[in-house]
Amino acid sequence: MPKAAVRIQTSTQTDEETGETTEINTTGVYTVVAGQMEFKPVNILAEGSDFYVVQPAQESSRALRSGDEIVVQGTELYDGKLVEQD
Repeated sequence: MPKAAVRIQTSTQTDEETGETTEINTTGVYTVVAGQMEFKPVNILAEGSDFYVVQPAQESSRALRSGDEIVVQGTELYDGKLVEQD
């Protein structure tokens, strides 16, 4: 997969007991599902000069699968964003 397709999604998690906030970084790719963007977490297994070898980070209906349409270029991507067709 091209390196440009891999994104890092940052989220924050707050501990209810202590109120301490922790940043969580998740590596993944955006795919097009039914005309909308969907972030799918991946684990990087190997790296070349301009590509990564990845595997799905989870087993679920939202896991990356063979044949998924992966977004290689884009800005302001987020889950649910509508994809404009040219």
